[in-house]
Amino acid sequence: MQASEIVKANNLTDKIVVIHGRVEDIEVEEKVDVIISEWMGYMLLYESMLPSVLFARDKWLKPGGLILPSHATLFMAPITNSDRYEGSVDFWCDVYGIDMSALVPLAKKFASEEPSIELIGGENVISWPFVVKHIDCYTFTVEEFKSVAATYKVSSMVLAPIHGFGLWFEASEIVKANNLTDKIVVIHGRVEDIEVEEKVDVIISEWMGYMLLYESMLPSVLFARDKWLKPGGLILPSHATLFMAPITNSDRYEGSVDFWCDVYGIDMSALVPLAKKFASEEPSIELIGGENVISWPFVVKHIDCYTFTVEEFKSVAATYKVSSMVLAPIHGFGLWFEVEFNGPAESSQNLSSNVVST
Repeated sequence: MQASEIVKANNLTDKIVVIHGRVEDIEVEEKVDVIISEWMGYMLLYESMLPSVLFARDKWLKPGGLILPSHATLFMAPITNSDRYEGSVDFWCDVYGIDMSALVPLAKKFASEEPSIELIGGENVISWPFVVKHIDCYTFTVEEFKSVAATYKVSSMVLAPIHGFGLWFEASEIVKANNLTDKIVVIHGRVEDIEVEEKVDVIISEWMGYMLLYESMLPSVLFARDKWLKPGGLILPSHATLFMAPITNSDRYEGSVDFWCDVYGIDMSALVPLAKKFASEEPSIELIGGENVISWPFVVKHIDCYTFTVEEFKSVAATYKVSSMVLAPIHGFGLWFEVEFNGPAESSQNLSSNVVST
């Protein structure tokens, strides 16, 4: 995509000159009247482009020129949100009957490590907002940007818990909390690096990644199988099947792609190819209804963890012919998987007469 295409599409070639490059690297022949930049990052300053705006201001802005936006204020207030807290933190206190409360500190830590963009209602704010930092883009300096700190004293308006930070944990604490120290030994390290004194009866691992194989831990399971699993031992889950089908979803397509055809009256259709590229570069986890699937699902790969090899994992390919059930545009492909908990083939055959399929 060339930014000049947008300028041309809106008949602005006589008014706008496109210069490619980082603002710190390019040269402009004369001073400018206005600097416009959507420089704000998460929490205003996290991953912000403000330093580039300040650089442009000091180098090119005419005296009395405008910077838009010109001022910004970062507020902070303690938040209470029991529903979210219970879902992401308290959940670990009782996981299907297993006491995993030792994970609560880690859950708190993960919940606060990265900024989370959420809609917070007034009922969740338990103190008057505090001004962390006020920024005047006409006078603010890069040195000030390097360190932004504030002292904040909480004075709550209501009696409610503040959902905050946590510490690390030891996996052995979970074993101890469930009185299993005589049955479970915790060994720290990558499965490829540790040593186990004897062969094992069962390997249990939630190895599935996005689309089953993307960022999957399957190679580690196969390593453990070949090194430690006893003959006739179990791998759980034992089998997995990856399905694929073409998807139509006009609402999502219009929101992420067609949106650029007319952005508040500006023709930015030159960005459509880029929007399509970004929309398909990373897997997106979404709930897809049956009305969005326009063909019978196709089995991309069936994996038997008892026989699958690392070499097979390196390249998974399939030939797929689409035969649509409805007249609709294809906006992408949906992939999903299912897993099974079975014994090895020979064990399954011996038990087949006792298995009831439902």
